[in-house]
Amino acid sequence: MNRLHGFVTGVHSADGIHLLQVSVGEHHCTALALGEQAPANVGQRVQLGFREMDVALARHLSGDISIRNILPCEVTAVQLGTLMARISLRCGQLAFTALITRQSALRLKLETGSQVSALIKSHAMLLLEEVQT
Repeated sequence: MNRLHGFVTGVHSADGIHLLQVSVGEHHCTALALGEQAPANVGQRVQLGFREMDVALARHLSGDISIRNILPCEVTAVQLGTLMARISLRCGQLAFTALITRQSALRLKLETGSQVSALIKSHAMLLLEEVQT
């Protein structure tokens, strides 16, 4: 599981649904949580988690898109398997991986140094345990 450390900059709640704005380095992410009360407060340090398979990759992304977590990344490694490809990514000081099909990696012509956008839907961003300071 990928993990990003950050702090909550905003919480918007309605009907048991909570959208948390989280500052992660120089980037901002959105996580969705369910429950009667928001799981974190503004200013709280948190850890976001998301599966490698929940990361989609795009090259030359343009236009509007509903996905709120769009991180500009550089590919640092490509491991091609028979069916799947593990793509290592760096977004500023952040590092994480994506698991996509081999055919998609080949179609996108991914190689070390490629510039991509990593796309993660808000519901795939899990709020993990609080980061101890």
